[in-house]
Amino acid sequence: MRAVIGLLLILAGDGVAENVMSLDGAVVYRPARADARDAFEKLVEADAVVSAPPREAEKLAGIFAAAVAKKPKVFHVARPVVVLSTGPLLDGPDKVKPTRLVRDGKSLRLDIVHTRVREQGIQLRRNIQWRPMVSVPLDLPCGAYTLHVTWRAVESMSDPKPLKSAPATRTVAFEVRGASSAAP
Repeated sequence: MRAVIGLLLILAGDGVAENVMSLDGAVVYRPARADARDAFEKLVEADAVVSAPPREAEKLAGIFAAAVAKKPKVFHVARPVVVLSTGPLLDGPDKVKPTRLVRDGKSLRLDIVHTRVREQGIQLRRNIQWRPMVSVPLDLPCGAYTLHVTWRAVESMSDPKPLKSAPATRTVAFEVRGASSAAP
Protein backbone atom coordinates (compact mmCIF):
# COMPACT_ATOMS: atom_id res chain seq x y z
CA MET A 1 0.00 0.00 0.00
CA ARG A 2 2.84 2.43 0.89
CA ALA A 3 4.50 1.73 -2.44
CA VAL A 4 1.32 2.64 -4.29
CA ILE A 5 0.94 5.89 -2.36
CA GLY A 6 4.62 6.75 -2.95
CA LEU A 7 4.23 6.05 -6.67
CA LEU A 8 1.15 8.27 -6.84
CA LEU A 9 3.07 11.11 -5.13
CA ILE A 10 5.94 10.76 -7.60
CA LEU A 11 3.58 10.76 -10.56
CA ALA A 12 1.87 13.86 -9.19
CA GLY A 13 5.20 15.78 -9.12
CA ASP A 14 3.45 18.91 -10.40
CA GLY A 15 0.89 18.68 -7.60
CA VAL A 16 1.02 19.88 -4.04
CA ALA A 17 3.13 17.11 -2.48
CA GLU A 18 6.71 17.96 -1.46
CA ASN A 19 9.30 15.94 -3.27
CA VAL A 20 12.71 15.49 -1.63
CA MET A 21 15.32 15.42 -4.40
CA SER A 22 18.73 13.77 -4.41
CA LEU A 23 21.89 15.70 -3.56
CA ASP A 24 24.16 12.89 -4.82
CA GLY A 25 25.76 15.02 -7.54
CA ALA A 26 26.29 18.08 -5.32
CA VAL A 27 29.84 19.46 -5.11
CA VAL A 28 31.31 21.96 -2.64
CA TYR A 29 34.10 23.95 -4.27
CA ARG A 30 36.90 24.98 -1.96
CA PRO A 31 39.72 26.22 -4.18
CA ALA A 32 43.18 25.24 -2.97
CA ARG A 33 45.34 27.22 -5.39
CA ALA A 34 45.84 30.91 -4.58
CA ASP A 35 44.63 32.18 -7.99
CA ALA A 36 41.40 30.16 -7.74
CA ARG A 37 40.90 31.28 -4.12
CA ASP A 38 41.31 34.91 -5.22
CA ALA A 39 38.78 34.43 -8.04
CA PHE A 40 36.22 32.97 -5.60
CA GLU A 41 36.82 35.63 -2.93
CA LYS A 42 35.89 38.33 -5.46
CA LEU A 43 32.48 36.74 -6.05
CA VAL A 44 29.40 38.07 -4.30
CA GLU A 45 27.05 35.93 -2.24
CA ALA A 46 24.49 35.00 -4.86
CA ASP A 47 22.83 32.19 -6.79
CA ALA A 48 22.77 31.35 -10.49
CA VAL A 49 21.25 28.62 -12.59
CA VAL A 50 23.37 27.56 -15.56
CA SER A 51 23.68 24.77 -18.10
CA ALA A 52 26.60 22.31 -17.80
CA PRO A 53 29.27 24.52 -16.15
CA PRO A 54 32.97 23.59 -16.26
CA ARG A 55 34.53 21.90 -13.25
CA GLU A 56 37.72 24.01 -13.21
CA ALA A 57 37.50 26.57 -10.39
CA GLU A 58 38.78 29.62 -12.32
CA LYS A 59 36.44 29.03 -15.29
CA LEU A 60 33.55 28.30 -12.93
CA ALA A 61 34.11 31.58 -11.06
CA GLY A 62 34.05 33.50 -14.37
CA ILE A 63 30.85 31.84 -15.58
CA PHE A 64 29.19 32.43 -12.21
CA ALA A 65 30.16 36.12 -12.14
CA ALA A 66 28.87 36.62 -15.70
CA ALA A 67 25.59 34.82 -14.94
CA VAL A 68 24.97 36.86 -11.77
CA ALA A 69 25.74 40.14 -13.59
CA LYS A 70 23.14 39.50 -16.34
CA LYS A 71 19.90 41.44 -16.33
CA PRO A 72 17.04 40.59 -15.95
CA LYS A 73 17.59 38.05 -13.21
CA VAL A 74 15.59 35.23 -14.80
CA PHE A 75 17.96 32.52 -15.96
CA HIS A 76 17.02 30.74 -19.21
CA VAL A 77 18.83 27.42 -19.37
CA ALA A 78 18.81 24.17 -21.27
CA ARG A 79 19.29 20.77 -19.67
CA PRO A 80 21.42 19.70 -17.84
CA VAL A 81 20.60 22.34 -15.23
CA VAL A 82 23.00 23.20 -12.40
CA VAL A 83 22.46 25.54 -9.44
CA LEU A 84 25.55 27.48 -8.37
CA SER A 85 25.39 29.18 -4.98
CA THR A 86 28.11 31.11 -3.18
CA GLY A 87 28.13 31.54 0.55
CA PRO A 88 29.80 33.85 3.03
CA LEU A 89 33.54 34.27 3.33
CA LEU A 90 34.61 31.51 5.73
CA ASP A 91 37.74 30.65 7.72
CA GLY A 92 40.14 27.79 7.03
CA PRO A 93 38.60 25.22 9.42
CA ASP A 94 35.00 25.90 8.33
CA LYS A 95 33.04 23.25 6.44
CA VAL A 96 30.05 23.44 4.05
CA LYS A 97 27.41 20.88 3.16
CA PRO A 98 24.17 21.01 1.14
CA THR A 99 21.65 19.20 3.34
CA ARG A 100 18.28 19.24 1.63
CA LEU A 101 16.71 19.87 -1.76
CA VAL A 102 12.93 19.88 -1.94
CA ARG A 103 10.62 20.42 -4.89
CA ASP A 104 7.05 21.56 -4.34
CA GLY A 105 5.52 21.90 -7.81
CA LYS A 106 7.40 24.74 -9.53
CA SER A 107 9.14 25.86 -6.34
CA LEU A 108 12.45 24.42 -5.11
CA ARG A 109 14.19 24.88 -1.77
CA LEU A 110 17.91 24.21 -1.26
CA ASP A 111 19.30 24.22 2.29
CA ILE A 112 23.04 24.57 2.86
CA VAL A 113 24.74 24.52 6.26
CA HIS A 114 28.21 25.75 7.15
CA THR A 115 30.26 26.00 10.29
CA ARG A 116 31.42 29.37 11.57
CA VAL A 117 34.39 28.81 13.91
CA ARG A 118 34.93 32.54 14.35
CA GLU A 119 31.46 32.89 15.98
CA GLN A 120 32.33 30.09 18.40
CA GLY A 121 35.35 31.92 19.83
CA ILE A 122 37.95 29.57 18.36
CA GLN A 123 41.39 31.19 18.01
CA LEU A 124 42.64 31.13 14.42
CA ARG A 125 46.34 30.97 13.57
CA ARG A 126 47.62 31.26 10.03
CA ASN A 127 44.06 31.43 8.78
CA ILE A 128 43.28 31.26 5.06
CA GLN A 129 39.82 32.57 4.26
CA TRP A 130 37.77 31.10 1.42
CA ARG A 131 34.43 31.61 -0.30
CA PRO A 132 32.48 28.39 -0.80
CA MET A 133 30.52 27.60 -3.93
CA VAL A 134 28.00 24.77 -4.01
CA SER A 135 27.04 23.16 -7.30
CA VAL A 136 23.84 21.09 -7.41
CA PRO A 137 22.60 19.39 -10.58
CA LEU A 138 18.83 19.42 -11.10
CA ASP A 139 16.81 17.00 -13.19
CA LEU A 140 13.74 19.05 -14.10
CA PRO A 141 11.29 19.08 -17.00
CA CYS A 142 10.93 22.24 -19.08
CA GLY A 143 9.09 25.06 -17.35
CA ALA A 144 9.45 28.11 -15.10
CA TYR A 145 10.68 27.63 -11.53
CA THR A 146 11.51 29.57 -8.39
CA LEU A 147 14.49 28.52 -6.27
CA HIS A 148 14.93 29.50 -2.62
CA VAL A 149 18.46 28.97 -1.26
CA THR A 150 19.21 29.20 2.47
CA TRP A 151 22.71 29.29 3.96
CA ARG A 152 22.64 28.58 7.72
CA ALA A 153 25.54 28.65 10.21
CA VAL A 154 25.67 25.62 12.54
CA GLU A 155 27.91 24.54 15.42
CA SER A 156 29.26 21.49 13.62
CA MET A 157 28.35 19.12 10.81
CA SER A 158 27.70 16.31 13.29
CA ASP A 159 25.57 18.58 15.53
CA PRO A 160 23.71 20.96 13.18
CA LYS A 161 22.46 23.21 16.01
CA PRO A 162 22.01 26.70 14.48
CA LEU A 163 24.29 29.51 15.61
CA LYS A 164 22.90 32.92 16.58
CA SER A 165 23.61 34.56 13.21
CA ALA A 166 20.56 34.86 10.98
CA PRO A 167 20.43 32.54 7.98
CA ALA A 168 20.82 34.08 4.53
CA THR A 169 17.93 33.25 2.18
CA ARG A 170 17.87 34.24 -1.47
CA THR A 171 15.38 33.61 -4.25
CA VAL A 172 16.08 33.20 -7.94
CA ALA A 173 13.76 32.60 -10.91
CA PHE A 174 14.71 30.40 -13.84
CA GLU A 175 13.22 28.71 -16.83
CA VAL A 176 14.29 25.36 -18.22
CA ARG A 177 13.88 25.34 -21.98
CA GLY A 178 14.39 22.73 -24.66
CA ALA A 179 17.98 22.43 -25.91
CA SER A 180 17.29 24.39 -29.13
CA SER A 181 15.47 27.33 -27.45
CA ALA A 182 17.83 28.15 -24.57
CA ALA A 183 19.46 31.57 -24.54
CA PRO A 184 23.24 31.64 -23.91
